[in-house]
Amino acid sequence: MEIKARHGELPQSGLVQFHLCGAPHNRKGGDVPMLKFLLDRILPRDRPIKIALPQINNPHDATEALSAVTRAVAAGEIAPGEGAAVVTMVAGFARLVDISTFEKRIEALESEIMELRSKS
Repeated sequence: MEIKARHGELPQSGLVQFHLCGAPHNRKGGDVPMLKFLLDRILPRDRPIKIALPQINNPHDATEALSAVTRAVAAGEIAPGEGAAVVTMVAGFARLVDISTFEKRIEALESEIMELRSKS
């Protein structure tokens, strides 16, 4: 049986309704492991989030992006865990931008060294 639900919505499955909405034994403590099992199956763990981030071309841009994430978490637009995931992605991308910048600088220096050697 396939159960699909959007974030925060429960499907209208009889089994799910029985366990979550009215099983007599649930009112007296119920089968908590079964409830956790059902919720893990029907509620998505991750959800798409929308947050405006600047394009990251240098470390300063990454700082602006991290500030935007912090503001979104503080405003309650995204959950702290979602913010942490975005921060991890931004930090990783910023490291790649730094590496790319360093590679370009090293190539330019190597070209300059080769040019100086060829002149002497």
